[in-house]
Amino acid sequence: AYSGELGIVKHLISNGADVNAKDKYGRTPLHLAAMMRKVDIVKTLLKHNADINARDDDKLTALHYAGYRNKLVELLLAHGASL
Repeated sequence: AYSGELGIVKHLISNGADVNAKDKYGRTPLHLAAMMRKVDIVKTLLKHNADINARDDDKLTALHYAGYRNKLVELLLAHGASL
């Protein structure tokens, strides 16, 4: 999700990648996609049941990482995100 390549993300998901896997900081692909403002990847991860309220080691959610950019904030809130 961090690289921002939608095709790669779709390929990984279709081959069984865990959309809720965490990195060494407890961040999920959704955190990373939100951080990089990759709306299409956020949509894809949500479509594949990414945990919208997952918290990283700092207790931050994807909504925090969205940086309060209107488009992503609206998308995350529409899917039930909370702080």
